[in-house]
Amino acid sequence: MRDDVAMSRTLPVIVVTWQFECCGDAFAIGDEVSWRLSLVTDDYPIGAARTTLRGSVGAELVSDVGGDRGSVMTADGLVAWVRPTQPPGVVDLSGTLIEDHHGLVPEEVPCTHGRVTRIRVASVAHTRADAELWPVPGSERLRDISSFADRTLQAASPSETPDRQETDLLVDLLIG
Repeated sequence: MRDDVAMSRTLPVIVVTWQFECCGDAFAIGDEVSWRLSLVTDDYPIGAARTTLRGSVGAELVSDVGGDRGSVMTADGLVAWVRPTQPPGVVDLSGTLIEDHHGLVPEEVPCTHGRVTRIRVASVAHTRADAELWPVPGSERLRDISSFADRTLQAASPSETPDRQETDLLVDLLIG
């Protein structure tokens, strides 16, 4: 393989539906998108979204909302803001890529460009503890859809209950 040829790679990206229901652009399978991404290294309740990346970590940046600190990571066409801050250099990191357009990722982080190859609605069961709902690890269910055209999930899945709700999209994004 030649060094000057970028590798194409499909990566799972979480799209939190409340962000898109507010003001996101509709998208469908086959669409080209430009999204600002973060790589969250904490456990995320949708295990199918977890990925491992090898990339270069550079500058530390501060979030526009909340003042969180993180580092910029680049890896084969991907640019992501990583929390917590990582030391500069080449690293292997595991986590969940999450799209953001509400200032949680600093504006200085460039967008990642890619093509949507699959969209799934994710639901996770929750358990009640001290009057709060907490995700149940390993309880995710995924349902394929072809587009997120009207920016809402519309009708709930028959499997949705008060303790199981559809809150995220799991998008396969071809980059590179």
